[in-house]
Amino acid sequence: MKKTLLTILMSLLFAVAINAQDVLRIPNNSYLVKFPVLTTDVVTEDGDIVEKIFDIGRKTDIQFYTISLDIDTTARAAELMNHKIPVTLEGSWDNGSTYSAISTVNFYGTADTTFVFQDISTGTTAPLLKVKLNGADADSVSVQLIGLYGRFINKQ
Repeated sequence: MKKTLLTILMSLLFAVAINAQDVLRIPNNSYLVKFPVLTTDVVTEDGDIVEKIFDIGRKTDIQFYTISLDIDTTARAAELMNHKIPVTLEGSWDNGSTYSAISTVNFYGTADTTFVFQDISTGTTAPLLKVKLNGADADSVSVQLIGLYGRFINKQ
């Protein structure tokens, strides 16, 4: 019985740890955060998608934001000039059931690149902001998310 309970508990903890890498909950009094990225946050072929979600639902005001992500081409970099990796910021107002695109840029580069999504004029009321790398046109080019940061400030 104890062994079964221990197995169930360890399975639940493992599931929570996996989920914690994809969603970062931002407390109301937090302004600058670093999202933990993994070595597995890689787009290597058509259809691969890396998604990271900032949960700012605990914040009570409209949020100004700056989201910065660093990506690197780790294999077949020369091929990327002929293929694009869309990098998208999306917002959800319905608890993550659907997301609407806020902004998209295409990565064609062959070196470390930083993208910044920013709204410091009107802000957002979306409780969830998702950063997505889509390998729809990757064609076996390997692109890795190597850094993800967010800054959230209450609109006064």
